[in-house]
Amino acid sequence: MRVVRIDQRTMDDCAICTVAMVLGDTYEQVFADRWGRYAQVDNKTSWWELYFDEEGRRVKYLPLAERKVVQVNDSNVLGVLGLSHPTARKGHVVVLDELGVVDPATGLPEHMGFARWRAARMSQGFVLDSDFLAVSERRIRNGLQKTRTMPRAIRTPDDRRPRVTISSRSADCWPSWVAGLISWRSA
Repeated sequence: MRVVRIDQRTMDDCAICTVAMVLGDTYEQVFADRWGRYAQVDNKTSWWELYFDEEGRRVKYLPLAERKVVQVNDSNVLGVLGLSHPTARKGHVVVLDELGVVDPATGLPEHMGFARWRAARMSQGFVLDSDFLAVSERRIRNGLQKTRTMPRAIRTPDDRRPRVTISSRSADCWPSWVAGLISWRSA
C-alpha cells in the first residue's frame, strides 16, 4: 500500500503528518483530533496507538527486520517507525509503505528506499527503533475490546486512561501470510 506524503508544518508535528498519511485523513483532521481527543496524552506517549485503535485499525509492534509485511505489492499493512536523536533529544516518526519510507520532514522526496533513508538519517545522528507499529488498512468491526493499559510509554500505577486492543476475533483483516508471522498482543 502506498501513501501520499504530507509535509511537516512545524518542527514537532511529524506524528500528526504520519497518522494522517496512514489513515488517509487530512492534516487538519488529525491535528484537531490530537488536541481535542488526546490532549491529556503527553508527547512522550505514542498517542497514535490510541488513535489507530479508535479508528478501527489493527495494530501490532513488529521487529524492524520484519518490515517486509509492508514492503510487498498490494499489502494492506503500513508501518509507523520511530527514531530518535540522542544528542538533540528529539524524536521523529515516519511511514513505511511498499515503496520504502515516507518521511514528513521538510525537503525530503515523496518516497525513499529504506536503505538510502536509513543511511541518511543515521549519518545525521538518528537511531532507529528496533521495532515498528504495523497498522492494518482495513477497519475492524465488532472486534475491539477495551482494556485499562496505556500505549507504549512509561506506565505508572495511577494511570487509568483506557486503551483499545484488538481481539483475536479480528484476525481475518490480515492476510494469512502476515498472521503467520506475528502473534497478537494480549490485553
